[in-house]
Amino acid sequence: MEEFFLEDEPKEIATRQAEGICGEEEIKNIAEIFKGAPELIGSDFPSDFVGIVKKALHHYSILPSINYEEVHSELASLTVKTQPTPTLQLISQELQKVQALKERAAEIIKNIIPVHTMKKRHVEILKEAWVHFSKEKSADKRKADATYRISEFESDYLAIDALMKTANHIIKNLDSIQEILSRRITVISLEVKISELGRNSVVDYDFSGPSLNDSDNASAEVVEESFGGEKLDESVFST
Repeated sequence: MEEFFLEDEPKEIATRQAEGICGEEEIKNIAEIFKGAPELIGSDFPSDFVGIVKKALHHYSILPSINYEEVHSELASLTVKTQPTPTLQLISQELQKVQALKERAAEIIKNIIPVHTMKKRHVEILKEAWVHFSKEKSADKRKADATYRISEFESDYLAIDALMKTANHIIKNLDSIQEILSRRITVISLEVKISELGRNSVVDYDFSGPSLNDSDNASAEVVEESFGGEKLDESVFST
């Protein structure tokens, strides 16, 4: 792990590392390697553990820089307001906008994933490592001590984890909007087809012509004439 140590490291720190102990002041010097990086809480850390921390900080330094406030603000704007009674043209425009927003959200997530993955794994490594180095007697106390010592690393990870969950939620929301718009297109298309089918198959009725009752009366007259003009007894046809 020597490649992760500063070449201009003060001799005092190197001496303390050789003795297997690093004090609180040395830990602060480690944090100065990468300003803004999380720090260990406490002092008298074994040099092997400090080496693990330096390696983590080195990895942190090469990760993409993320402005959390700006990214959260942009993610909040990635949405589409649908119209209650849209036309096919309006739905098509909304679908194009949804697709563009999904592509932008995918770009944001692409930059979040390496940061999230790396920080999550380093928090796990630091926790497991300090459980090994901790002088606490019980397993529960060693775990609690590890959580306390690297709490800043954990808080730093929680920030990117919250951002990751927000981005995934936005993607799911856009997927839902896209599905709703696709269903609306299907419904409107079916309505148009049914309307065209009804127009082509139903014969226009001439309401100015004789009514159905007039047709029935005419049929009755024809029957009466066939029986010599005598009026038929309707009871004969009753059931």
